[in-house]
Amino acid sequence: MSLKVRNSLPDKGARIITTMLSTQKQIDELQKQIASLKANEVEVEKEIKRSEEQEGQDFNNEIERITRNLVGRIEKNRLVEVRQLTYNVIFNLHEAWKTCPKETEETADPNGLRVALMPHQRQALTWFLWREKQNPKGGILGMFHL
Repeated sequence: MSLKVRNSLPDKGARIITTMLSTQKQIDELQKQIASLKANEVEVEKEIKRSEEQEGQDFNNEIERITRNLVGRIEKNRLVEVRQLTYNVIFNLHEAWKTCPKETEETADPNGLRVALMPHQRQALTWFLWREKQNPKGGILGMFHL
C-alpha cells in the first residue's frame, strides 16, 4: 500500500495490514489442506475409472437384455445361420475386391456417345462395369439387373 494512502487513513492502515496478514494465513492453511488432499484425489480417480468400466459392462448387458426383449430369444441354430450368412457376404465381397480393376485401367468409350470421355470417366466406367458383375449387384446400375 502506498505511503500517501496509508498516512491518510485514521489508523495509518493498521486495520488493512492486519486483515491482509490474516487473509494470507488463511490462504497458507488452505494450501496446506489442498496439498494433503492430492493423495486422496488419485484414489478417487481410480474409483471413477473402475465405476466407468462397470458402467460400460452394465450398458452392454442392458443392450443385450433389451435386444432379447425386443427381438425375442434367438435360437442357437438361427444365430449360427445369421452369423454364417454375414460371414459369407463379407467373404464374397473380400474375394471380389481381389479382381477389382486397377485405378489406371480404362474402358473404351461406349458406342453412341457424341463426345469422348475423359480418362477419369473411362476409369470410373471400368469400375462400374466391374462392380455390376459382382454378387451382390450394387452401385448405380444394380437395380436394373434383376
